[in-house]
Amino acid sequence: MSDSSIILTYSTPVLHQQIEAATQVNQALKAVILERCTSAPSEGKSNVGGWHSDTDLFNWPIPEIQQLLGWVGTATKSMMAATTGQQQLSGELDAWGWANVLYAGGYNTPHIHTDSMWSGSYYVDAGDRDGLEASSGVIEFMDPRPAIDMLKIPGTPFTGRFRVAPKTGDLLLFPSWLYHFVNAYRGARPRISIAFNIRIINTDLPASVFGGAIQYPLHKA
Repeated sequence: MSDSSIILTYSTPVLHQQIEAATQVNQALKAVILERCTSAPSEGKSNVGGWHSDTDLFNWPIPEIQQLLGWVGTATKSMMAATTGQQQLSGELDAWGWANVLYAGGYNTPHIHTDSMWSGSYYVDAGDRDGLEASSGVIEFMDPRPAIDMLKIPGTPFTGRFRVAPKTGDLLLFPSWLYHFVNAYRGARPRISIAFNIRIINTDLPASVFGGAIQYPLHKA
């Protein structure tokens, strides 16, 4: 009998990182987001029963936004190194972001993020979880294989859900084409997150990209 091997194909990468020592940054971000939440109308996106800012968040004039951008750039560098096998890449990152606030009963419907390569979420305040149903405020990623539930197979090796119950200070990064949604939030304290999109531009630049400049235009996602 000839040798054989089992090859795992079509994996979907999701980066999950806890940002250390982010307490002061989160406090500042929370204050400015809640202030804007009371003074600016919500954008009508995937959110139901919550508030969605405009997509100019990375231009907000507070230093904590620049710290967040640094974390996003580092996470994107890690993701690109893992998916391309290259530590040094040429180009420039184009990023845009927005704030989301969910109150009790609010949720986000299934959606993807267009016109970008990578998308992510940073959790400024993950809200209440103690004593609530397990799915409260949980982000859920949908299996991208459309016929996955067509047949039942013993052991159900191909079914299941990928869920993350976020904690304050968590950063997620995933392919923009991956459908995801947020289960209804049941907590009393506002659940505050920052979503963002990343794409690579000017890839003919000779400099190593991910330790360099990040552009953040007033882009309408």
